[in-house]
Order: sequence, then C-alpha cells, then structure tokens
Amino acid sequence: MGVQGVLLVCALCLPVAGAADALPSPEYKFQSFYPGWEKLHAGDSHRRTADAKHHEDNKHKDTAHWGKYKGHNKDVYANIAEMAETGENGIKTLKGHVKGHRNEETILYYTVHESGTGKHHPYKTAKCDIHYKAMTIDGAEFDNSWDRGEPGEFTPEAGGRYHTKGEQPNLERLIGWTEALQQMVEGDMWELYIPSEFAYGDRGNGAHHEAIPGGATLVYIVKLEKIKGAKMPRAEL
Repeated sequence: MGVQGVLLVCALCLPVAGAADALPSPEYKFQSFYPGWEKLHAGDSHRRTADAKHHEDNKHKDTAHWGKYKGHNKDVYANIAEMAETGENGIKTLKGHVKGHRNEETILYYTVHESGTGKHHPYKTAKCDIHYKAMTIDGAEFDNSWDRGEPGEFTPEAGGRYHTKGEQPNLERLIGWTEALQQMVEGDMWELYIPSEFAYGDRGNGAHHEAIPGGATLVYIVKLEKIKGAKMPRAEL
C-alpha cells in the first residue's frame, strides 16, 4: 500500500562539513524486550542476499523466503499489539484523531523513555524542534539526529520538510509520526512502533528504498524538544 508518508525519514543521512558534534542517543527498548530480533528481516533486497549472482541463480528458491521475511514486519506488529493489551514491556496504545489512506483509524503503539513536564501539545502547523532516531525491525538504523548533533525542525503536518536548519535532509511525511507528535508535550521521549500502512507502505522510501523496504514496520525514538508555533493545552492520554 503506497502512502504519502508519515513522519520523517532521511535515509542514510551523513554528517555534513561543519556539523555539530554527535550527541549520546538513547537505546532502543525494542531490542531489549523483543526476543530474536537479530534474526528478523525487514524484507529489503539488500538484506535478502549480499551476493547478486546468488540471487540471480536462486531466484526461484529465494522468492518464498523473501515473502516470509516481509511477513516478519506484520508478525512483529501483531506481537506488539498483544503486548499493549496487558501493558507488557510498558507498551501503550495511542489512538489517533486522523484516518489512514484507506480510512482506517490510526492506532499506534509506543513505550515511554521520558515523560515531559510541558503544558501544551503542538498544533499540526506548529514548527517544532525534534530529536529522533529510527530503524527497521532487524536493527538497521537509517536516521539519527543525535548523530548529527542537533534536532530537526519541522511541523507535524508537513513532517517531510525541514525549515531553517541548514543542510539537513528532506523527510517524507508519516502518518504515524504526525499523529504521535501532536499528542506529545515538550520533554516527552517516546518509542513508536509504526506499521507500513502508517509509514512508507509497500513502496518503501522512494529513492532510499535500500534503507526502508516496502512493507517495513519501523521503530522510532522521538523526543519533542521545543514547540515554536501554535500550542493547545495538554490533555491526559
């Protein structure tokens, strides 16, 4: 399912000359509570085989395996949904206010790294400073603002567009990211589990397909540092 995006993803971002020093970044909770994550596959072609000739010679054999690997994404998300029912591993359910591309209710799952003391949520048009990092379920990290030494600046609704932070990468807008950000307050740091239908769909991340394959479930750590634009009073979740 193609999506117009959700949240940010600057796949394979590299530091630019003169960039700020890297900052310590939080560890993914997913890798501490999900057994066997090291053996998962996100389904991307560059993970299917490191040998192109092997792929060509064994295409008829590999196809079934690739489908299975892509299915790992759905299995992981289903397992996380089950954990959320009982609060296992601190996983919570966040019901959204928007509809997906097939008019589904946006339901996300997340864990809390830090709870902020902010008194407001950002409106969807508010510019915000956000730190974040993201990976696929097999542990392949494709973006990390802490590594770049400074947060990105963007609005929830236009999550794919950085504003005035110099040579930072463009991002596509993700429904899952957009929805969660509007329910965070300054100081909140959450780990989001975003299924492909609320991320990059079956097409993956366009030009950066090798980093984010089609059908990929994504894991994001997001910290809302500062709301610079319009705000709404904090509401209890």
